Amino acid sequence: RTIELTEDDDIRYYTDLKCKKEIKLPANTLITLTDVLFLNSNTVLDLNGSTLKFDYTRPTAVSINWDETLSVMTYKPSDTFTGFNGEHDITIKNGSIEKGCALFMHSKNVNIENVKFVKISGSRHAMQIAGCKDFTIKDCVFNGTYPENDSGSECVNIDPCTYGGQPYSPENSPMFDETVNSNIAIKSNKFNTADVLTLRYTNGVGSHTGDEIITCDGLFIENNDFGSPYTSAINIAN
Repeated sequence: RTIELTEDDDIRYYTDLKCKKEIKLPANTLITLTDVLFLNSNTVLDLNGSTLKFDYTRPTAVSINWDETLSVMTYKPSDTFTGFNGEHDITIKNGSIEKGCALFMHSKNVNIENVKFVKISGSRHAMQIAGCKDFTIKDCVFNGTYPENDSGSECVNIDPCTYGGQPYSPENSPMFDETVNSNIAIKSNKFNTADVLTLRYTNGVGSHTGDEIITCDGLFIENNDFGSPYTSAINIAN
């Protein structure tokens, strides 16, 4: 099913549909969202040259480590996915995501292609991948984070499914089953191509759990332009 949205449509109504679908945004439009956008299985999201801008503040008192930096996600705090049995067959392509952190856990067959990640907010990442399989990031642009991010942030973060490695679920969630990433390809992307000179990034591709026992199974980093990282182009403990 192909769904071509207008500026008056609520994108969440269509992303919530449980069917095989391609959702195409109106061309060259700024769309501001005030909450997280969840994607379920069998979804192609064609940004069509438009920008999804996430602009909201979530009170930490109601959170399970939720905050104002979340954007696109394939799981919710109440989910109980394990292994590679989460949301699957998802594509995001051809546009921009402004602010926030895109999170994927227990997903398979995911493609992120020709997407520009703009002004990553807070001490966060543009993208976090945990326990995913057959995941490709290709021809994307990561234009840096805000200047207060002097350490600890990767544009693309790759970690196993552990509480310290992937946030936004309860600490005792079955989601944290130590599933490792398998067959992750990061190809032909550009890092640190900031539109504003004050933007920079700490690490291009990295991990932050530091667990050298739980290792990624198949990681391909090829033909990327890492620009001028604050610390490292690649800094992976797993």
